[in-house]
Parts: sequence; C-alpha cells; structure tokens
Amino acid sequence: QEVLNRLINGITARQKDEKQKFKIVVEGHTDNRPILAGTFPSNWELSGARAARVVRMFLDRGYEPDHLTAIAYADTRPAAVERTPAGTLDEAAMAKNRRVVLRIMRPSADSIPFAESAKPLTAKVDTGPDSRVAPPA
Repeated sequence: QEVLNRLINGITARQKDEKQKFKIVVEGHTDNRPILAGTFPSNWELSGARAARVVRMFLDRGYEPDHLTAIAYADTRPAAVERTPAGTLDEAAMAKNRRVVLRIMRPSADSIPFAESAKPLTAKVDTGPDSRVAPPA
C-alpha cells in the first residue's frame, strides 16, 4: 500500500502539472498454482480482486470511475517462467507472477493496447529422453 500510495501521489501531481486526467488500467495477475480452498474459487477471481483493490485505492483518492479499469488476467500472462529446466517449481518466479500492473494512459486513448509481453512464456522442461517442447508462439 505504501508503494501504491506514493505512485498515486506521483500520478496525481503529474495530472495537475499537465492539466489532464489520465486513464488508469490496473491488471491483476497470479501464478499458475491452482486455488484449492479459500475466498477465491479460481485464479481469475483472485487476479480480479487484486486489480479491483488497487482501483479502490484510486477511487478513495478521488479519481473518477470512468477513468479507471480493472482487468483480471489470472495466470495467462506470466512475467517469469515458473518451472526450472529440470521441471521443478521456481518460487521466486512464481512470486514475480503474483502482481498488479498499472498502465497510465492519456485521456485520448480509446482502447487498451496489449503489452508486447502478452505472449505466453515457455520453458523447456526435461522429462526424459523423449521429451519435446514446442517453441513459443
């Protein structure tokens, strides 16, 4: 929250300097570990809740709802490959995938562009002598 508050302060100051109201898009992301119990039935709901919580912070600071968008991506756009070449889970990589991404867009933006990193990440996982992994799309 401290980091987000500083970020919101910076965006607010820049809006005042430039005399315009940016559009803020908040993307929620998760790792690919399935949710087995708890508040959220799936990673889709969890990533949506992450994004919505950040949007709530902007709303609480007086931002207009029509300038805010929350998007849930679940585990479909990883920032890091979650398995090592040997096939074991990489906890540090999984932590990088549990995140929110903020896009600050000019008021004139009429659509949300996909990030260049929207292509799924793949890793070669060695599961034996006959293992084959398709190259990234």
